[in-house]
Amino acid sequence: MADKKACRQWRASAEQVEVIFSDRTLALWQKAYRVGGAYVGLALDGLRSKHRHKILTGFGKVNGVLARYTLNSFDDYEQIKDEDLREILRIVRSLAPPK
Repeated sequence: MADKKACRQWRASAEQVEVIFSDRTLALWQKAYRVGGAYVGLALDGLRSKHRHKILTGFGKVNGVLARYTLNSFDDYEQIKDEDLREILRIVRSLAPPK
């Protein structure tokens, strides 16, 4: 059974992702850099196994996209192709909890 606090954290993380995604003042590369931070501190151990798996698999896919690049700093995200930045955003947005 899932911990209610962990479920609230998960929803808050997904909401934060949507805020970042919708922010028109941020460049695409800045959004891709920031969306992962929305999940920092999420208590995965409080979620159901299938939900933990969904989140971990999603971030594994993000890592697969990022592995194509050498990223040493925030600014290096500008080197990532737009199609890969969109893929990162799509993956992280898909990690939202079921409604």
